[in-house]
Amino acid sequence: MVSGERALHVTPVREFRRLLGRLLTEYVLLLLKLAEISFFAAGSFARYLLMLFTFYDYDISRLKKKRHFSET
Repeated sequence: MVSGERALHVTPVREFRRLLGRLLTEYVLLLLKLAEISFFAAGSFARYLLMLFTFYDYDISRLKKKRHFSET
């Protein structure tokens, strides 16, 4: 709680609303961080699978970047 002169202006309802707002803010930030981690993990897993399948299905020489005819 707030002590001194400001304590007169802080009611339990205001204190509850302030704490609830902080709690909801932290909860939303936590959900955003978890979503970021899960998207990163899904992207890494997809890249791993793509690398695995392309490495075993094709010859390595076919994976090299082909030059476009305008680059010659």
